[in-house]
Amino acid sequence: MILSICLEDDVLMQLKRVNGPGGLEKTVFTARLGLNSDKTGSLDIDDIDYLRKKLPGINLSYLARQEGMAEGNHKTAGVKVLGINYLWPRFYALNITAGSMWTPQAENEGQRVAVISSELAIRLYGTMEVINTQIKVLGKDYLIAGIYTPSAGILKHLTDDGIPEVYIPGAAFFETVQNPFIRELQIDSAPAGSLDSAKMIPALLHLRGKDMTAYTAIDYHMARVLMEQVPQIQVFIMGILPILVILKFWLSRIRNIAWALRRDSREDDFRIIMKKRRREIRNFLGLTAGLLAVIVFIWSRIHFSPYIPPRLIPDDLIDISHYAEVVKQDISTGQIMAEYCRPETEVQLGVCKIINRFLYYIAWPLGLGRALYAWSQYKRKAGECNE
Repeated sequence: MILSICLEDDVLMQLKRVNGPGGLEKTVFTARLGLNSDKTGSLDIDDIDYLRKKLPGINLSYLARQEGMAEGNHKTAGVKVLGINYLWPRFYALNITAGSMWTPQAENEGQRVAVISSELAIRLYGTMEVINTQIKVLGKDYLIAGIYTPSAGILKHLTDDGIPEVYIPGAAFFETVQNPFIRELQIDSAPAGSLDSAKMIPALLHLRGKDMTAYTAIDYHMARVLMEQVPQIQVFIMGILPILVILKFWLSRIRNIAWALRRDSREDDFRIIMKKRRREIRNFLGLTAGLLAVIVFIWSRIHFSPYIPPRLIPDDLIDISHYAEVVKQDISTGQIMAEYCRPETEVQLGVCKIINRFLYYIAWPLGLGRALYAWSQYKRKAGECNE
């Protein structure tokens, strides 16, 4: 069970690293299947510029995607071309091992630069020494500014589709691709998830005539908090069990002393009983103080403040209709989720949740089974000693 808790923490840490320096303090809007640039709900670079003006100081990035061909050194390879801005590495970790990410100045000047994967560099050029080398992407020439190496973590291995990626500036992408639109918008919700992006972004874009119902919003901050609670709940239950055992032992000692005092009260008065049982009572008080100290110590290590999503808290104390509405929303959300292609960041989030649930449901039956077996062995040996 302890191993399960450690593994859950490790998987969550990998998820945080994969999502860049900003970690999971963000909200992600993802386009649903069937959306295209002709729809009023699709986003473009002008919408991004509008949001950046309306939300100064708030980091946001976007991603547009198109599958195509890359050519270099007289070789070709199928690739995913991803149009982003220079802030994308804040939201998704790019382990750049050669060269660097392009600068804001290069992006504003419309320079055609690219960051490619190490796999693509080896496949086309046979070497990683390709910085400042030309590569043709979607029929246009780009200068290789950097090379990144994909993460070696379990989440990346479980979600990688094996297609090399090429990152280019969003402005160049929109100039090259026919009918482009933004598939993914990520906005920083730091500090501590205080920016309610899921409501603010649709409200701002509504003023521009954009219908954000074509995008699905996920609050990664809330997802992180809920996932972090799973190991905390496990530790809490593991700590509560010994506390209950201690209380049971303490109550049994109280019953023994109370029985002895009632028996003595039939023959002696209270003063004589207290004098005769003085050492026993003193030992019990010392034991009580020691057990209380142990309980306080365990509680200080296991207690935590549980997080309940605001949507689960009704306005009235007892409001059954509120929870019926929550169930309807969850069903509707499930239907919407089936209508769009999840981006890699969301797939990794889902894989992390699946791993955590798997470890949780495996650890508890094994842990409780082991505890019950140990308890039965203890009872058996205690019975043998009494005989």
